[in-house]
Amino acid sequence: MSQLLTQSGAVSGLLAVIAAVAIAQQPIVVPEIPSCRNCAIVAGSEVTLGDPDTPELNRAPVWVSSGANGQTFVLEEVHEGGPFVYDGSGRFVRRIGGSGGGPGEFRLALAALTDAQDSVWVFDVRAARRSVHSPADPWSYVRSVRGPTGWSDVRLLRDQRFVTSRPLASADGRVTLLQVFGAEGEHIRGIATAEAPGAGVAPRSLDRALAASVHGVWAAQRLGYRLDEWTLDGALRRSLVRRADWFPTREVDPGATDTRAPLPVLQSLRVDDRGRLWIAVTRAAPSWREGVGTPSVRAGDVVGWTLLDRIPQLLYETVVDVIDPDRGALIATTVIPGFYPWLLADGRIAGYRTDEDQVPRVVVRALRLTGAP
Repeated sequence: MSQLLTQSGAVSGLLAVIAAVAIAQQPIVVPEIPSCRNCAIVAGSEVTLGDPDTPELNRAPVWVSSGANGQTFVLEEVHEGGPFVYDGSGRFVRRIGGSGGGPGEFRLALAALTDAQDSVWVFDVRAARRSVHSPADPWSYVRSVRGPTGWSDVRLLRDQRFVTSRPLASADGRVTLLQVFGAEGEHIRGIATAEAPGAGVAPRSLDRALAASVHGVWAAQRLGYRLDEWTLDGALRRSLVRRADWFPTREVDPGATDTRAPLPVLQSLRVDDRGRLWIAVTRAAPSWREGVGTPSVRAGDVVGWTLLDRIPQLLYETVVDVIDPDRGALIATTVIPGFYPWLLADGRIAGYRTDEDQVPRVVVRALRLTGAP
């Protein structure tokens, strides 16, 4: 009898585990009404980085991140060379590394992240390596290790492992959306398995914005409002969805034209020191038609727009949400005029605007949540 009871208890325990896993994988629908009546997201004044008379950037920025003491690192579109560094006041300090394939040089750097020692890791997609630079002046080169050859987002973890958003085919014909790499750049495993997309589905439907969490990594759909937390072993801990009527889930992003407004895109997320999720979504501004710009790419009857053809401060507005993932509650939400796709680790948000000469200028604003218990 005691053996039967033991087996029965074991079965009950197993069923409880299975039930718990099933519940954890059911998406939690985040209510549309903020749960905190007294809470508000306050955006500080806009600060423009760099010298107003001799701007450093010639192309649109593709990466903005933060470092120690309010520093900001900026990488521009399709370039050789390392990140531009700005101090806490927005003054241009220097550029890390030069153009080329030697130590401390870059062929196509697309990400720059700081670790717990404030060293900067620069990810060079064309050279398939990541280089670490010491915070000691003048950001001296330390060493390089292997790096991935492509991603849509990347996050450095505390132990110098890192995770990328890049779909790779798995043995069963499906895809893993996220890739986990070791400290020396070795590929450990793919996680977040999904069905392979059908014909005609844009790869961006598999894109994920990333944020490191205590348990692993949060991954958010770009073309839909869903956030999944994964362990680095590949277990799905929980999922959150927000069913906002202004952000329908879709599989393609057709882009903006003079007759079609830009659709919402979830651009970035971060986890603050209390475990709350901050989410930035760009969508069409009321003035979007004024911001489409004049297309500079023409081939017969086909026209196209480059990033610098756009006027982002007129084309977009940015929705910022704060969500409590433990309660599945929207704490507060706000709308910031302009294009602000990068939530920075130090609590700021960054974007860019163009001047009358189509010169891009990176702008940052401090964000804070008031009224939260």
